[in-house]
Amino acid sequence: MPGRSDVKMKEYPAAMLENPQTTFEKMNALEVKTREAAVTVAELKLLQAKVQECYFREGVNHFQNCEHLAREYMNFIMSEKFRKADP
Repeated sequence: MPGRSDVKMKEYPAAMLENPQTTFEKMNALEVKTREAAVTVAELKLLQAKVQECYFREGVNHFQNCEHLAREYMNFIMSEKFRKADP
C-alpha cells in the first residue's frame, strides 16, 4: 500500500471562500471546493474497497464479520461531509 504524502496544501481564508469578490478569489474558492470533493470521493472509494475485501475474505460469515465496515461506509455516505462534496 503506498505511503501517505507529506505535501500540505495551504488553506484559504474562510472569508474569501464564503464571499469571493474578485475573479481570482472565485477561482480559488472553486479550486478548494473541488479539492475537498476529490478527497471525499477518495475516502469513500477506500472504504468501499475495505468492505469489498472483507466480504470476499469472510465468505458466508460476512454479515457478522464485516458489519462494522458496512456501518462505517453507510455513516460516511449519510454524513454532511459527503453531501457537501458536490462541487
